[in-house]
Amino acid sequence: MDHYIVKKFNIGWIGFIYSEKKIQLIKLPLKNKTEMIQFLKPRAVKGKDSPKFLAQLFRDLEVYFMGKKMNFTKIPLDLSFATDFQNKVYKNCRDIKWGDRMTYKDLAEKSKSPKAARAVGMAMRNNPYPIVIPCHRVIGSTGKLIGFNAFRGIELKKELLDMESKI
Repeated sequence: MDHYIVKKFNIGWIGFIYSEKKIQLIKLPLKNKTEMIQFLKPRAVKGKDSPKFLAQLFRDLEVYFMGKKMNFTKIPLDLSFATDFQNKVYKNCRDIKWGDRMTYKDLAEKSKSPKAARAVGMAMRNNPYPIVIPCHRVIGSTGKLIGFNAFRGIELKKELLDMESKI
């Protein structure tokens, strides 16, 4: 059975679902802690102890939200649900460096599916690991900030990108 935990960061309450070995889901802030718990409860049971990788993720996220460069590539994620295409997209998105941006089209090309920009958009929309798989770094072909499926949407995406561009 998967477990959940809710943790407060400077951007709000973030929810996590995890197993003994991997992160199952990261949910960026909703309106408040109660709403987050209501979102997580049907999907998992409340966690009592958190594994070391989760404690490390919390430390890394605290540093990240303070505006310091972080690399989340060592955080274990459960990608067993993903298709081969989604796995390529998530891997390539995870490789986008701090402060860099990539278009949906470029991410499709990098994932060896040059005509699949819309499919990349769907993969990003359904990304269960925002920040760790930095879908906020993926932008429209005109440079416009589009498609961020989180509370405060594009406003939060802009804040994250602005924070990353300051270093």
